[in-house]
Amino acid sequence: MVASFARENRLATLVGTRTAGEVLGGANFKLPGGYVLRMPVAGWYTWNGECIEGKGVAPDVAIENSPESLAAGVDAQLEKALEAVQRL
Repeated sequence: MVASFARENRLATLVGTRTAGEVLGGANFKLPGGYVLRMPVAGWYTWNGECIEGKGVAPDVAIENSPESLAAGVDAQLEKALEAVQRL
């Protein structure tokens, strides 16, 4: 939700990967037998009326982090974000 707000209002440069797009609010209902039914009851829409559920928000600068680089202490997304900030 924050990423969509920042992108729509040009408040930040998004660096990384597309967000998950999982923004539905839900309600839980207890059922017999210990089961729980979860139903979506609210969605997130931007001020422009776009629903980001299932779509997510694409970054301005796309860059992946691999498990190997993270294990080695290298965060490529953070490094790219710092480069973007230093260019301002």
